[in-house]
Formats: sequence, structure tokens, C-alpha cells
Amino acid sequence: MCRKAKWLGHTAVGICDRNTMAATLNLQKECANTGLKHIFGYSLTMMHEEERVGLKIYALDNEGLHNLLRIQRAVMVDSEDNTLRYEQLLMYAAGCVPVFATRSVYWMAGHPKQVERIRKGAEAVYYQVDANEYKADRIDREQLEALKYYFGNCYDADTDSFTVEPVLIPDCYYMDKDDAGYRIVVNKIATGAAHEQSDDQYFKTADELYDTLRPLFSGQWDFDSLFRRMCRPTVEIAGRADASFETGRMFMPEYRMRPQERERYGDRRTMFLRLLDDWLDREVPEPERERYRERLDEEVYIIESTDNVDYFLVQWDMVREAHRRGIATGIGRGSAGGSLVSYLLGITSIDPLKYDLIFSRFLVPERCGLSWKDELTVLAPDITLGKGERYVEIESEGKSYRLCPDARLRVIRAGEERTIYADELMCGDEILFDRRDCLWNLKELETHESDLRTSPSL
Repeated sequence: MCRKAKWLGHTAVGICDRNTMAATLNLQKECANTGLKHIFGYSLTMMHEEERVGLKIYALDNEGLHNLLRIQRAVMVDSEDNTLRYEQLLMYAAGCVPVFATRSVYWMAGHPKQVERIRKGAEAVYYQVDANEYKADRIDREQLEALKYYFGNCYDADTDSFTVEPVLIPDCYYMDKDDAGYRIVVNKIATGAAHEQSDDQYFKTADELYDTLRPLFSGQWDFDSLFRRMCRPTVEIAGRADASFETGRMFMPEYRMRPQERERYGDRRTMFLRLLDDWLDREVPEPERERYRERLDEEVYIIESTDNVDYFLVQWDMVREAHRRGIATGIGRGSAGGSLVSYLLGITSIDPLKYDLIFSRFLVPERCGLSWKDELTVLAPDITLGKGERYVEIESEGKSYRLCPDARLRVIRAGEERTIYADELMCGDEILFDRRDCLWNLKELETHESDLRTSPSL
């Protein structure tokens, strides 16, 4: 889709799938690769009293994107019939542009107060002009009669104004005319039936759209002016659409520790490490323990460095709860079987060392933003100082840390990398911390700093 949009000379392309946002992140990535601007949309059915109203909703900013996600939940999780209530639309309209579907014109024209309430909460409201031809005469006739009703009843010639401005958005489900059969197959897979079949719902050029619409209007319309008017909102929506998913950092929620867990372990990281150590000591025979420990340390380092501790704790909690309730779980899924951590936590029941399974098939450090250097400062997990010990105090990003004088640090000094002891640090040295240190060990230092206030400084 993006390649064809680029070839046609477009600068932006949008997606508006029905009852799903599954393709939105892929669209964002592909648009970035092809130099296009992406637009997120969502197609749905709104319920007002007993009437079903077709809608498209486009997000203009991140508030609108968050509201689209809330709409997705309301439709696919909270609703028994996968519809959105009118009151919910009012709640989630901020940052969005609702577009009434072509055949929803009768509700739109008959409920001006409700439309005005939507307009006040949203960024703008439009009516979809779609003249695609359908195979079924009944559907084709309904579509054309809806367009005729709109241009005959929602336009005031004296003021040259519409009650709701039109926007040219023909439904598009496949790239080229010959691809129409794919939509039939997809619909049959999804619902067992092929809905509203059309050979006309392909990605058209502006000239093809012009030629499709022109024969529908009589001479009383200045069609060229009207066509430009219907195209203008698409340009305005594209120009204002800045909603995007933030990539490059983790959004995994933190594992919520129970009171007894917090009392026993203190924090999530300690809990994660203790659970692994307890299982290793309990289940692995002494002759094998060193081999398992070496593999475990390797996996834990990558998991901590890629900030995935909470992910494993959440999975551990879900599987444990499933077992407590008598719910069956699988022995493992895909590459997760290569993780010793998953096995030790009971998430999977396959011993990867027994079958020579590879952890990197499951979690690749580079894919998680973990870049490797030949030498870095690596702080040991147990980095707290005892009271009365001498220390070196350093400052990083506005926070102070205290290190053992014999700690070996990798630094950049005068543009050159070198390894030094902590008591050799000079003002201006840039310490190259390991990613795990940045995520965990430095925070641990900060936590224990208050216990060291009485220690003599070096």
C-alpha cells in the first residue's frame, strides 16, 4: 500500500480497519521506510438508542490515539455485540475526527443536536462520500440513494454550506482491481460469509475517483469546485495527523508485588533472582550446578540488560495462578523453550540444557536495543558498601553514587577510552556504564546511599 501510494505521488496514507488496530504499528514503520506520513483510523458501528450508525474515526494527535485505543477496548472487550455506544463516542472524541459512513446520512440528518455534541468534543466532523459500485443491486442502490439524499437535503445553496462537510474517502480493501477476490476469501475466513462484494474497492488514482463521481452530478453543480472541496479535508486531516506510537523503549508494566512478597524480598529484582536461585539450589544436582549456573548468569544478564525482569515475573505469576486454579498450560511455546529462566520459574516445562536449546532464539539482545562493546564498566549485583568503608563519590545525571576505591571503571578521558580504578577518577571523565548498571545497579546504589552518610570520604 505504501509503495503504491508513493508511486501515485501521495505524501500521506491512512488505515481504517474495522474493529481492529492490529496493523497500525506496521503502517507507521512502512510509512517511515517509504517517506510517507501515516494516519491512524478505526471503522466501527455506533449504537444510538436502537439505531446502528457506521463511522470512521481518525486520530490527529496522541490524545486521539489513546482514545482510539479506548474505543478499541470498548468495542472488542466491553461490548457484547462489538459496537460503540453514542455516549462512549462523546467520551472518546477528543483528538479525533469522526466521519459518518455514506449510508449513515439518515441518522446524521435526523439528529442534528447529537451531531453537534460530537462536533464540540471532536476536532472536526465529516460525511464520507463513497461512490464505489457493488455487485448486489440492493446495496448499490442504497449507497447511491444515500449520496443523493445527502447532496439534496444537507446542502444550503444560499450559504454554500453543508450541515456536515463532505470528505472523499472511498472504501479501499485491496490494491488493484484484480485483487477483489482476496477480500471475499478473508471475509469468509472471518465470518463464514462474503459481505457487500465489490470489484471497485481498490486503491484508485485521483483521476479514477473523479471519473467515478462526475457522472452522478447534474449540471446544477460546479463539479470541479465540489471535487476539490471534498478532497480538501483529506489534506487537512493528513496535515494535522501527528499521532504515533513511541518506539525505542519498553512499555512493559511493572510486576505488582504482594505485601508478603515485598516483606520477603524487598524489591522486584531481588525477588526475580531469589526465585531462580532457590529453584536452582533445590532441583539441580550438585555435579550439574556449575553448568546450569553459567547458563543462568548469561540469561539473567541479558534479561536484566534488556529490562525484561517484569515480563518474566508477570508470566510466572500468570502460569502459577493457572496451575492454582487447575487450568492446563502448555509445556512451552516456540522459542520460549530455549530459556532456562522460563524453565526455572515454571513458565515452561522443558529443560533447555537437556535438549541443547538456544536462548538467543528466544531473546536476541540486539533486537531489544542492547548494543555490545568490547569493554564497559560492569558493577557486580552486590555493590553495597559496609559502614565505615572508604569510598569514592561520583555524580551522574544529577545523582550521587559511592563506589569502592578499587572498583575498575571504563571511562572516556580527553576523547580516549581507558580502564582506571575508581580512586583515579578525574573531573570530566565520562564513565561508560553497562546497560544493566544503568537499569538496576545504579538504582541499588542510590537506594543504599542514605546508610553511608557517616562514612569517611576519600
